[in-house]
Amino acid sequence: MQAYACTSCAATAATASSAPSGTSGPTSASRTCPCPRTSSPTPLERQEIVLISPPGLELPNPVPMGRLHGMRLALPARGSMRRRELDAMFGKYAVTPVVVLETDERNGWLNAVRAGQASLLWYRGMAEQAGRAGLVVRSLEPAVRRVIAVVHARRRLPLIAQDFLATAEKGTAA
Repeated sequence: MQAYACTSCAATAATASSAPSGTSGPTSASRTCPCPRTSSPTPLERQEIVLISPPGLELPNPVPMGRLHGMRLALPARGSMRRRELDAMFGKYAVTPVVVLETDERNGWLNAVRAGQASLLWYRGMAEQAGRAGLVVRSLEPAVRRVIAVVHARRRLPLIAQDFLATAEKGTAA
């Protein structure tokens, strides 16, 4: 994971990073946190991005990033934050997948994989249910991890919001 200071909110490693595991340092001098200046992120956990595929697809585990080139993928809708992150990752590794489905409906992603139409890039924590459903979950090489964070107002929060953050942070791996 790459860590960097957010120029908007002064948080560190609060937004997504697509660095190979085991690396650190700024991704670029212009990288900024997407949260407004009036907001503050609270990192909760790191999640690995994995490839979820229908059974029978002959791929190694881990899957080299170059193998995503030409692969049939179900992706988030064009223009969404998650899609921009994935497109940036594809650009970084010079891969162009074949987009079979574009939607922000997560059930649509899994349905496309179950039907054998596409593979999917998703968080490992969510992928466990896919594995139980008979789909194949593989890591990527290099590994890609994201920091999952709650973004909240940069001011004293109501007690219930403070309690929520405290409870969420207790289960954190970030």
